[in-house]
Amino acid sequence: MPLWNGIFAIVLAPIFEELIFRGIFMNYFFNKENRLNNILAIVISGLLFGFAHELQFDANWLMYSALGCFLSFTYMHFRDIRYSIALHFLNNLLSII
Repeated sequence: MPLWNGIFAIVLAPIFEELIFRGIFMNYFFNKENRLNNILAIVISGLLFGFAHELQFDANWLMYSALGCFLSFTYMHFRDIRYSIALHFLNNLLSII
């Protein structure tokens, strides 16, 4: 099972999470192109990402929310989900090593 857990945490989870939080959520709810809408999309997607990983307001929640905001910003900047997936891969890989 440890091998499967590693594969899931490094490869599968980032793909599914990025498709949900960036691909679906940001495009469905924040599809207008203006500055306020983009900032709200980044912040709300990041906060939801934090809540998906940690349900309490603590340092871990702040860390996950900050990562979610960074991944959301990356998605908004490049307009390509592959970049945020790659950064998510890298983050999870480094946390397991």
